Amino acid sequence: MSLGRLILAGLRQRPVMYGLNLLGLALGTALVVALVLGASQLRSAATAEARGVDLVIGASGSPLQLVLSSVYHADSPTGNIPASQWMRWRAHPLVEEAVPLAMGDFVSGYRLVGTAPSFAEFFHLSLVAGSWWDGEGAVVLGSSVARALGVGVGDAVVASHGGEGPGAEVHDDHPLRVSGILAPTGRVLDRLVLTDLRTYWHLHGTGRRHGEEGGHTHTHSHADSPAHTHTPAEYGPAEYGPADLEGQEVTGLLVRYATPLAAGRLAREVSAQPRLQAASPAEEMARLLTVFRGVLWAAQALALLVLAVSALGLLVAIHQSLEQRRYEMALLRVLGAGRVRVGLLLVGEALLVGTGAALAGLLLGHLGVEAAARLGGGVAALPLSGLTWTPATLWVLPLAWLLGMLAAAPAAWRVFRMEVADVLARGV
Repeated sequence: MSLGRLILAGLRQRPVMYGLNLLGLALGTALVVALVLGASQLRSAATAEARGVDLVIGASGSPLQLVLSSVYHADSPTGNIPASQWMRWRAHPLVEEAVPLAMGDFVSGYRLVGTAPSFAEFFHLSLVAGSWWDGEGAVVLGSSVARALGVGVGDAVVASHGGEGPGAEVHDDHPLRVSGILAPTGRVLDRLVLTDLRTYWHLHGTGRRHGEEGGHTHTHSHADSPAHTHTPAEYGPAEYGPADLEGQEVTGLLVRYATPLAAGRLAREVSAQPRLQAASPAEEMARLLTVFRGVLWAAQALALLVLAVSALGLLVAIHQSLEQRRYEMALLRVLGAGRVRVGLLLVGEALLVGTGAALAGLLLGHLGVEAAARLGGGVAALPLSGLTWTPATLWVLPLAWLLGMLAAAPAAWRVFRMEVADVLARGV
């Protein structure tokens, strides 16, 4: 009989014992895989979300909170600043573009962001259906929002201030009309609801409609052109005059530098202003990832401890198996099997268990990340997916083989040194 068949026969004789050891190793491996996969995706997503955003300007408070709320939409804003700051910093010679954000409201748990159409150009966004907001009361849905809510162009949605809890203020007297749906980006933008600043201000009773006294008046008539819709370039910052922004507030500004020389100077200029602060997404996320790295190492150490305990259990199981199979091993020696071949029988069983545990752990780890993404992905700040692959998880296979060989080594050495005559004489 071949060595492979002998190994399989040995495993079939003790399915419960080896099955429990395989399960323990698989769970430890799954934990390691989930941590590595999740950390890799979070680091990549954190970098991707902040790409193109050099600086965030907002109300004084925590710089990290400002970045998390304005770039990653994962925290509450630090406060509001006068809307006039938008035009001020947008006109700064060190600034290529500044995009305003007004936040605090939600649509069925998804953040509603009041902004300017330059937001679309800033992030290179496109639509798969409909058009950009063509007037007040219109919104553009991220692809994940449209899919989760099951709404399309022309449908109505309702915003609420402060989330969806019992204390939320629902703006049911100002329903919003879906004018367009964003193409998927794979970023947090897929989970946003975008609207014009005027619409956002009007929800809170502070906005002015087009044509009202004190507001900007169009030079063309919608009545003469009922099919007309604004494009982002047309319905943009040029339509906002000082009177439009007077008395209004925004939550923050996303800034792109016009020159690398702005990196230090602009932040100092902003921070010198009363009740304003500037935060660099790159710097704040570097600090956060430093802390996260320590937590990740601790979690991975715990996962490796689980693997070590499982490997110890496999060692004990193989030892017990050898005590029950000493006579069987001696007979194999008598029938012509060499010392190495008999020792490899135990090593092969351990390697097969380790391989099965590694493959099962890879599958369970990916399924766990995917389940976490689906359960919390509706409003999650950063997207996760168990359907992607990272080469960093492949090292669990050689790790499982190493643990299997270490677990089988003591028993294999005992078999190698076993005196066949003594075992046969004792009958055990």
